[in-house]
Amino acid sequence: MWRVLFVLAVLGSSVAFADEFGGWTFSSPAGSTRAESGDHVTFTKISGKTFCQFAVFSAHAPATDDAAFEWKFVVEANFTVKAASKPVTRTTKRGVPMVVTTASVIDKASNTPFAAGLYVLTPVGTAGSVLVTATDNATMTRCPIREFLDSLSLSAVPATAPPAAPAAAPAAAPDTTDSIVGSWGTGAGNPASRYGTGSTLRRQYVFRADGTYTYFSELYNGVNEWIHVRESGKYSVAGDKLTVAPITSTISSRDWNAVKGTKKQALEKVTYRFRKHYFSGIQEWNLVLTPPKPTERDGGFVTVDGFKDSYLLSSSYQPSWKWP
Repeated sequence: MWRVLFVLAVLGSSVAFADEFGGWTFSSPAGSTRAESGDHVTFTKISGKTFCQFAVFSAHAPATDDAAFEWKFVVEANFTVKAASKPVTRTTKRGVPMVVTTASVIDKASNTPFAAGLYVLTPVGTAGSVLVTATDNATMTRCPIREFLDSLSLSAVPATAPPAAPAAAPAAAPDTTDSIVGSWGTGAGNPASRYGTGSTLRRQYVFRADGTYTYFSELYNGVNEWIHVRESGKYSVAGDKLTVAPITSTISSRDWNAVKGTKKQALEKVTYRFRKHYFSGIQEWNLVLTPPKPTERDGGFVTVDGFKDSYLLSSSYQPSWKWP
């Protein structure tokens, strides 16, 4: 998945320029630094110890619930949400409908707090979003958000035609041991580059039919270190309860050349309530795990409506491990 680029440089210009990206045309914020990364482009302006950043994401065919879809893959994938406003519907000066949600977030890789605002834009037959992040709420009020949003217009309809109707969920297996056999994972950030600073987090469970499981996570700190957690053990299912009981668990660190150290971890046995949910917009099953409290192994909860106090793990997620 993508990661927002925080560019530590400032252009000397104070003039806003006409720009185009991902099917959108707009006026780039004055004095900002432009950087492209896959499906989004960022504009960053740093003033002293504060910054304001706009991330514009490519237009695409609409999902069943565009606001929820963008929230999960733009915000949830990269930040821990501490607090969020109730989404409100507004329009830009050009008449583009949008759903607005503001939040206090913490970057998952750097553990740095930011103020954020997600603007989900839905012209006819299209969807996309703009994520605005700033040092804090006071800085956010000085970001030229309204001017930027009012300059946005759709220049090209996405090549992928919108679905005629929401995709129906395929038949789900009963919530038994057989129904969770397989791989379930999640992650955030771009694959680490030898010459980059793209922080990443990947984690995956593999549940086997014989009642055993393995767990692997890889955290890259964006500088020169990878942290790996390797765990194996047994699991059992009783009704809607999934109990994960590790037998071995280790944590290790390494740089580009070698493993620097490995040590045993405390074994964390947890009983989750579980169910499976089908996201029709992205057409994938997620395993929803709800423990009594956040776990060390799984980290912070997601904040997607309907899944509070839970973890979401995708059946189709394919981790891009650097050091498997």
